[in-house]
Amino acid sequence: MRKSSIFCGVLFISNVIISQTSSISGIINVYTEVNSISGNTLVVSNSSSITISDQVLIVQMKGVSVNSANSINYGSITSYNNCGKYEFAEVASVIGNSIILNAPLQRAYTPSGKVQLVRVPVYQNALVVGTLSCLPWNGSSGGILALRVCGMLTLNSNIDVSGKGFRGGSVLTNSTQCFGDTTSYVESSLLQPNSYFAEKGEGVFLNGITNDIGRGKNSNGGGGGNDINGGGGGGANFGKGGRGGDFYGPASCPANFVMQTGGMAGEGLSYSNALSLVFMGGGGGAGHQNNNTSSNGGNGGGIVIIKASSISGNGYSIYSEGTNVNFLPNSIDGQGGGGGGGSVLLDVNSVTALNVSIKGGYGGSDNYSGPDCHGKGGGGGGGVLWTSNQLLNLSSQLIGGAAGVFLGSGSPFYNSSLNATAGQGGANLSGLNLPGRIVVCDNEVGIKEIHEENGRLIVYPNPSNGYIKLSDVGVKILGPIKLKVLGPLGNLLLSFTFKNMEDLNEANINIDSLESGTYFVILNSDLETHYTKLVIE
Repeated sequence: MRKSSIFCGVLFISNVIISQTSSISGIINVYTEVNSISGNTLVVSNSSSITISDQVLIVQMKGVSVNSANSINYGSITSYNNCGKYEFAEVASVIGNSIILNAPLQRAYTPSGKVQLVRVPVYQNALVVGTLSCLPWNGSSGGILALRVCGMLTLNSNIDVSGKGFRGGSVLTNSTQCFGDTTSYVESSLLQPNSYFAEKGEGVFLNGITNDIGRGKNSNGGGGGNDINGGGGGGANFGKGGRGGDFYGPASCPANFVMQTGGMAGEGLSYSNALSLVFMGGGGGAGHQNNNTSSNGGNGGGIVIIKASSISGNGYSIYSEGTNVNFLPNSIDGQGGGGGGGSVLLDVNSVTALNVSIKGGYGGSDNYSGPDCHGKGGGGGGGVLWTSNQLLNLSSQLIGGAAGVFLGSGSPFYNSSLNATAGQGGANLSGLNLPGRIVVCDNEVGIKEIHEENGRLIVYPNPSNGYIKLSDVGVKILGPIKLKVLGPLGNLLLSFTFKNMEDLNEANINIDSLESGTYFVILNSDLETHYTKLVIE
């Protein structure tokens, strides 16, 4: 079959879509930061990979307000503002770094809260032939895997966005004082390199260098350990993270005293069908070190959003786990907290043999056997599996990560955690309704609807012997227009995109790739659909 074309000098042409199965793997999305929003125009950092008629996803990643007092309540969320809002949209045109959508966004966003635009590929059917993933969150974009499949998504490999979410706290070069610090919940990294605190894990609060260290939580990011050698708190998503472990010194600082220096647990986030918000897993806090043997906090899991008719899992899995913090041999410092599990959203009618794992990562451990006991990492909280309906033949794991433990047999707290705690479990939610304007596939139109001509669209000549023109009798569509040619069973054969009705009326549309028979022509915009029969001799 030859590829069809349209002869018109000013016409914008979308890719011709022929019903098929696309083999996919690796990274299939494109990401760019949104700098400003005005009506249906988004100014982005880089529009080079975005084209007309693209399906895109807009997401605000951060922007909550938190309790800012230097107390045990530091980092508690007081308002979500626009954080977590998301929606699908369609691109009408691209001018420089300005992306014009075919309609204004339905929800409000705050670009300073790290809004990103993600290009979402659309497939008739898709086969995952190698691990499917996403770019890791870099502070401005990434962390999301989103795809649209009109028919079946088949897994012959895993989908894995584990550790692609909010970043764990990094270890810092620190000092120690014998009396330690149990009451500093928020401090500035400008105090480095001679401070006594570890870095918080990243979360939905947009913090900076003036409030990025100390044992207080960072919204759903775990708090960093304090002097002496506190363990990092676990990151969170739906499930709350675990608290970081404390320090015990039988011979010094002072003797036989448990110093409560562990980072606070990341805060669990609110989900509901009414709010329709989505979040990545929070990063775990880092452990405090003064001997350069500590560990970073674990990264949170990313976001997976799939809209498809069905998923054939073949026993493979979708992973969005928080990162584990592995034990360090003979460490004599605090250890990092585990990352929070991510979010998996499935708008599908059915699945078979599919596993989903959105566990929190476990906190850091060590096997030091000496008398001093250094804080272990808290576990990450479990994430969210959110489906459009109750799905059979799907198994899920949403447990929180375990706290780190003392693995040295000579330690006074051997096989225990010294106040470090596990992350709480995540949630399995139903009733998902993806917001925004999602591409409608031709198999969703329905054959009955296609056969009922509405009499407002005229195709000529009809019968045709190789090309057609269209007349918009009674049709008043503004903006981008899609023209589709379907087979007798409703299967999509050809697809084109026009800038406006004037361009469509001037175009000679070459359809000589089609064999003789009866077809259906569909003309639609975001708000209207018109259709008629076409006969090819």
